[in-house]
Amino acid sequence: MEKKKIGIDARVLQQPITGVGNNIIQIIKEIRKIDKTIDFILFFSKEPLCSAIEEIGDLSKVVIPVQKSFIWEQLKLPMAIKKHQIDIYHAPWNAGLPFRKICKCVVTIHDLIPLEIGNYFESWRSKLIYKIRMSLSGKRSDKIITDSNYSKEKIVEYLNVSEDKIIVAGNAVSNIFHPIKDLKILDKIKEKYDLETKFLLYVGGFDPRKNVDILIKSFNYYLQQTRRSDLKLVMVGAKNDYYLKL
Repeated sequence: MEKKKIGIDARVLQQPITGVGNNIIQIIKEIRKIDKTIDFILFFSKEPLCSAIEEIGDLSKVVIPVQKSFIWEQLKLPMAIKKHQIDIYHAPWNAGLPFRKICKCVVTIHDLIPLEIGNYFESWRSKLIYKIRMSLSGKRSDKIITDSNYSKEKIVEYLNVSEDKIIVAGNAVSNIFHPIKDLKILDKIKEKYDLETKFLLYVGGFDPRKNVDILIKSFNYYLQQTRRSDLKLVMVGAKNDYYLKL
């Protein structure tokens, strides 16, 4: 039986791994459990830094050495898709599908928060370009994957695509996330991070679209209303300019 080939825009794996990159890796792992006849071809614009790729095992890496996104996506990528005879191409981070359709295409649109937040972009031109890219990806894709029913509603509203085209599927999660029952390990972590009380845990990036400022205000409001002193808010993520403003 001839193997099917799935191509994936893996440029996000050229940097230290984040949520989208981890999602790509876990999706490949899970699909391989179901169907071992599929070949995965990952497309990059430079050599990837993410060591987690090695966990996936045997796959093909194709580097298209162009740094300008438009040229990479619209000129060089279609040629690479045709050359490698890709059956299905997946753009896993909101946009990036070629205007010229070479094969069946799937795009994952995690959310449209940048379009919902009025001041997310520095200029109206940036917002317009973003919306055009998203609209074209939505319309040219054969299927759209999104994380939630809320995002599905917003995709229909903002991008004017049929809801029948959209599949709601939660992000793939590594099996390293599981309850820890060893009390010695738990005590060690609590001591290291000064977690003597109960706590709520936030794990993610610090960005306006993450609503971290609302989380902090809501948590403080809850403490004021309940007069609790036995609860902390613990936030895990890389420090950046937005973090320093919180």
